[in-house]
Amino acid sequence: MSNFKENLNAIIRAFDGNQRRAAEFIGISDSQVSKMLSSENPPSRPVVELLAMKAAQCENPRPAVESVSAASPLSTMGLRRVPIVSMAQAGAGKDYQDMANQIDESVPTDSRDPNAFAVIIEGDSMEPTYFAGDIAICNPNSWPTNGTLALIRLETGETLLKWWFPVGERGEQVRLGSENKAKYRPKLYATDEIVWAYRVHQVIKQPQTRRAQDFIPQEKDEQDDGTETRNE
Repeated sequence: MSNFKENLNAIIRAFDGNQRRAAEFIGISDSQVSKMLSSENPPSRPVVELLAMKAAQCENPRPAVESVSAASPLSTMGLRRVPIVSMAQAGAGKDYQDMANQIDESVPTDSRDPNAFAVIIEGDSMEPTYFAGDIAICNPNSWPTNGTLALIRLETGETLLKWWFPVGERGEQVRLGSENKAKYRPKLYATDEIVWAYRVHQVIKQPQTRRAQDFIPQEKDEQDDGTETRNE
């Protein structure tokens, strides 16, 4: 924790002392950088780890996972292909480097993150905006900011796709929200409960995707009320 200022200053030096550009590179606000520079108290653990990772990238700008960054370009469209892993595989991965060995297929994207990857959305927590089967492109080198969509791994082992809302002056907590608010209420987590959080760059929608449960008759629909229906 004590090295967070060293890493932060190293990043700022890499941008010739330009604090704003350094903040953009880290994926946080300029005001957050100022608060960390003036405070003796370390930020949350995920932010400390983010600063360490970004400082290491400034020292060695090569992508950390060559097997992921070597995605084949689609020059005619200005896109490149990134690997797709399932949500379960993403949840089993310690970080995006670990996920690099779990490639199923690839999908085109305009993301500039050299370690970008995609996950297949599961469940109904993001309906009706996103459905199971839609594909989320994640930027592991970009920390989520207020109101952005994020892929999150909790210490409990759960992997979630949620809207990200920091709480507290230093972001000590995060409120995670779902689109399906009637079924999934927002939950508040301490940042120490989060193993990693990656910003979602884009979601590729699959219009044909539906949940099997939508086509399973409910018990009340199967009850016979004794009324005979005829086609006239």
